[in-house]
Amino acid sequence: MGPSFGLIIFDLMMPVMDAIFLEHKSRSDDAATPGGDRGFQGANQMKDVMSTWVVVADARAARIFSFTDKNGEWTLSETIKGDGSDDPDQTAHSGSKASEHKGALHGHGEQNPKETQERRFAHTLAHVLERGHASNAFGKLALVAPPKLLGELRENLSRGLQTASVAEIHKDYTHCGVEELMRLLRSELPV
Repeated sequence: MGPSFGLIIFDLMMPVMDAIFLEHKSRSDDAATPGGDRGFQGANQMKDVMSTWVVVADARAARIFSFTDKNGEWTLSETIKGDGSDDPDQTAHSGSKASEHKGALHGHGEQNPKETQERRFAHTLAHVLERGHASNAFGKLALVAPPKLLGELRENLSRGLQTASVAEIHKDYTHCGVEELMRLLRSELPV
């Protein structure tokens, strides 16, 4: 049960990640049409590349905000729950074998279930970000999370996404509303 077991788990999770991305993309596309109230502002793909995503996360959930001007309006693009409860397919495909096999996901030593779930959530979140970046939904990225989760996310980001990352803020702001987030983060965002 060496590296090939981890690849099997990854291959099993890919359809789940694709489903999350497609749901995220369809919500974004719906919001880009007249009358849409969620997602990205505008359907112009070039405008999306000019967008910045701000990910505000902890080990249980993440909110992804989008803006083209940090002093302008921030739009909630997506909410992702770490337990998979917002996506029935995610919980259906994550069999008990993977969660029972300690250290199978990244080759780490023995982990308690909470740490394993946190690593999985960081991987899921990184995958959503990778898909968004690959589809030009944003050009710049700011990560706001407690230090441990930021470390887990950093391990899962590709070089391209690491290059797009313009800020990492080691804070837990998941409890804050949008207006408070904007006030707290504007001075810390270089974009």
